[in-house]
Parts: sequence; C-alpha cells; structure tokens
Amino acid sequence: MRLDRPPRARLRYFSAHLSKTLLLDNFDLNQTIPKERITDPAEQLRHLSTPRANIRLEMLIHEGTFGCVYKGVFRRSDNYDEVIVKTVTEAASAMQAALLVAEGLRLCGLVHANVLAPLAACAEEARRPLLVYCCASHSSNLKKFLTSCRLGTQAAPATREFVDMGAQIACGLAYLHIQRLVHADVAARNCVVDEKLRVKIADNALSRDLFPDDYHCLGDNENRPVKWMAPESLLQNQYTTSSDVWSMGVTLWELATLGAAPLAELDAADVGAFLGGGYRPSQPHNCPDELVYELAFSFRRYGLMSWCWSSAPPTRPTAPQLLAALHDFRQALSTYI
Repeated sequence: MRLDRPPRARLRYFSAHLSKTLLLDNFDLNQTIPKERITDPAEQLRHLSTPRANIRLEMLIHEGTFGCVYKGVFRRSDNYDEVIVKTVTEAASAMQAALLVAEGLRLCGLVHANVLAPLAACAEEARRPLLVYCCASHSSNLKKFLTSCRLGTQAAPATREFVDMGAQIACGLAYLHIQRLVHADVAARNCVVDEKLRVKIADNALSRDLFPDDYHCLGDNENRPVKWMAPESLLQNQYTTSSDVWSMGVTLWELATLGAAPLAELDAADVGAFLGGGYRPSQPHNCPDELVYELAFSFRRYGLMSWCWSSAPPTRPTAPQLLAALHDFRQALSTYI
C-alpha cells in the first residue's frame, strides 16, 4: 500500500480530520477529563481508601518474588464488581509495599475507556496494601495473552484486530499526554485485554517483579525496561511524551510478534550503543510491510514503528498522530482483508 498524499500533506490531513475520525470510531480523546484531579499521593490514597472487608481475593493469577495479582470481587454499596487486585506477599519489605502504592496511584482519577486507573485501595495493613482495578470478565495481561497466542494455546486475532489493539493503546496514551502525564513504561506487560479485545493501558506497579526478564540493571542499582527505552531515556534519564512514543513503537512490535522479546539477541549493556549506531529492532516475521515501511511520513523507508524510533525526539509522531495513522491503516486493511 502506497500513500496517496505526500508526507506533509498527510500530516495536515490527519490533524484536520483527527477528532471527527476518532469520534466516529469510538476513539474519543475527550472522555471525562478531570477538572480537579488529585495529584498528591497521600490525598489519592485517602480518596480511594476502602475497608478491607469490601475486597475479596478469589484466584491468584500472577505471582512474582514479592508481588501478587488476584482476581477478586469488590463491594460498593449493594453492588459487587469483578476486579483485579494487586498486592504484595507478607515477605515483602516496607519499601516494596510503598513502591506498589506509589506506582499504582500514578493514574488515579483518570477516566478513559483505554486507561486502567485504580478503583479503590486499602492500606489497613501498611506492609500489605491492596490496589483494586475494575476489569471486564476474562481480562488478562496483554503480554501473557500474546504469548499464549504465539504458543498456540489461544487463537491469534487477525491483523486488523491487532492494529485496532495498537490504536486503543495509542488512544489511552494520547489521553495520558493530554493530562500532562508521561507513562515512562509503555509495554504490553502494562496493558490488559478482555475477551472482546478491548485494551487498556495500565500502571507499571509490580511489573519489575512479575516480568523480571524485561528489566535490567546497568550498574546503577535500578531495574529499567532497557529494551523498550528511547536513547535519551537510557543514556540521559530523560522521560517525555516522545520517549513514551518510542516505547509505543516497541509495543507495536510486541503485538506483531505475539509478545516476543525485543532485541533478544542483545545483552542489555549493548542496547545503548546499538541504538546509537542507528540500528533498530528487525521487521517481525509475517508483519505486513505496510505496518513497518509503507505508512511513511518523513521518509518512505520509515513506517509506523520506525517513525516512533526516530533518533531525534521532535521528529517522532505525537500519540494522537500515531493513533490517526493506526486508524488509517486499520481502515485500509478492511479494504483488503
């Protein structure tokens, strides 16, 4: 598929038609923008606080060294909601418990169809806090879902559905950026998907513990998602909306490879030099050329993923531009599939 408009005209087209197009297709960037969102962590915790008796843990679905994720039930007045609950084991340190709360509250107060914000929290036991998230039935971690598809234990969605899933993540990310929030750890492991392939971007609370192979320490005593990070984040510790978009490109790569590990052939210590040399993750097998190459904006050889991986942050797309491009590609696929 070739572009029928030159790159600059294409960007103007997306900018002019973005709002109308997204609203028609349920990608609404204007869902319930909080007027006075609470940002102080202590106030957030008080705002979400609920008695422990309102939370029932039913089934352990993911466990790390000190972190646990359960399916459970949350009681609100006379209503009972199916939820996911993040917590820590009794063996967790006070610092690990505090980190769960700090990372889990970053999206507090946000309301959007593609963002998973905490619904409630309980800190009656300071060493074992619980964070409650309202999820549809049969929701699962996106990385685990993709892996099950790759291993053949679950049927893989069609290409158009994967593109739609990417668009949903981009829509959630665009909403975060409108709220002046930088996620700083965009990845499939930090998203959830339900049986209708509705995707929400979530916080990264417990991710270092639950997905240890995705994080590496480069001698600074901090585990970071090295192979998802933009060069300026990796080398200069700079996190911006543009570095989020870089990570979004890696997330698209994860979707295309059914959850494979990016840059698996590289040691984490070599990633900085690899990216600095102009190298990028290779084109996934069975990935449509359009997704990698043909949807060009600056140069024809760059596509959606490689556009996200532009060396200079200002030349990367914004999240709304990426969303519009994914929407456009999804519409084009419907013509051929």
